[in-house]
Amino acid sequence: MNPSAATPHPLTRFWLANARWILAGLLLAGYPLSGVLPPEFGWENNWIENFQLLVLLGGLAAAIHQYRTPRDGTLSRLALCVIPIWSLCAARETSWGATFLTAATMEADGPSFTSRNLWYHPGIAPLVVVLLAFSAYVFVRRRLDRPMLQLVRQRQFPWFELALCVVAAGLSAAAEGHAGGFKLPGIESAMEVMEEWSETLVYLGLLTAQMRIFRALAEAPPT
Repeated sequence: MNPSAATPHPLTRFWLANARWILAGLLLAGYPLSGVLPPEFGWENNWIENFQLLVLLGGLAAAIHQYRTPRDGTLSRLALCVIPIWSLCAARETSWGATFLTAATMEADGPSFTSRNLWYHPGIAPLVVVLLAFSAYVFVRRRLDRPMLQLVRQRQFPWFELALCVVAAGLSAAAEGHAGGFKLPGIESAMEVMEEWSETLVYLGLLTAQMRIFRALAEAPPT
């Protein structure tokens, strides 16, 4: 173990010890609960989406904290690589700021916000390209594939969390009607709840995967 690795917080230890059971349970519970929860829970800028934003900001804060902790160069570079990704996801969940800066239009499936009316809308797409290119540059330039492959060889890579993200993303796409014609039966009036619930599981899976990777690299022997 790296002697410079900090002792994880008890809540972090609890989550990492139980996250797979909790995430799997939440994933399985999403389908039946979507027919029980009030439909407005899945509306834009409502309970589930607001929790999603908290998860994304938590992932961003953890990455920034890791980047600012002068302990391990690999960890700092990896944190720098993912900071733009968390930032973009958080910005997307606020419709690029439209939820704060524009009035909502009420539709059949709840309030809707659009970024088209924002004065900086033309700059959003270029900003996304620049930030993703920056993350890719850091990953390639700093050869971050090496520590990732090392985690794979040590059987510490978070395959379960990433597989859960893929399944949850597929369920979200199916609930939204973007799964090649496949639709989830029986919850037509609660598709938004199912979609947002599944999307939340994607973000929780990514946050847990980041926690596992940061923890494994922090505890690795110095090279």
